[in-house]
Amino acid sequence: MFIFRLLVIIIFVAVPGASPAWAQTGFQVSPDRFDIQASAGTTIQRTLHIHNNQGETARFQIDIEEPEFKDRFHFEEDDFSLAAYETKTVDFAIKSLPTAPQDYVVRIRILSIDDVSGINIGTGIKIPVDVRVSPLELGVGSENQESSNQNYYIYALVAAVILAIIPVVFYIRKRLTKQPTVGN
Repeated sequence: MFIFRLLVIIIFVAVPGASPAWAQTGFQVSPDRFDIQASAGTTIQRTLHIHNNQGETARFQIDIEEPEFKDRFHFEEDDFSLAAYETKTVDFAIKSLPTAPQDYVVRIRILSIDDVSGINIGTGIKIPVDVRVSPLELGVGSENQESSNQNYYIYALVAAVILAIIPVVFYIRKRLTKQPTVGN
């Protein structure tokens, strides 16, 4: 039993990303970050996917945490409800600053709102958006978007391999500790 507990601790503590934000919030958002490089004054289009992991309908609100950048982000829909286990795709546009060069990080905040009271029930996820504005003509939306999705799959693969090894370890341990039976 000690080995099992140790493996659980390794999976959820030592492996980054194995205990994602949706485990605490009841919903999942992907990608978990955006890295964008854009020319000064261009508009970049991006998409968020929000999945309700709760067994009931939930209402969500999306906004920008930094007030000075709120006018630069436009969400197709920023207040909506999702049925149990439903996924919604939300498109949004980012208008880069007219001056360059400049780098800034903005956090998109996705909150789960209580339908009865209309207030935040304390669950939310923040998605960092790293924007690098260049004076060069890079074209609209030249970027390396959703770069951390690859890491998500690596962490999931590591967790799956560890979980697949657990029964083998217990089987081998059981076979090694099995005592021979003595006849009459």
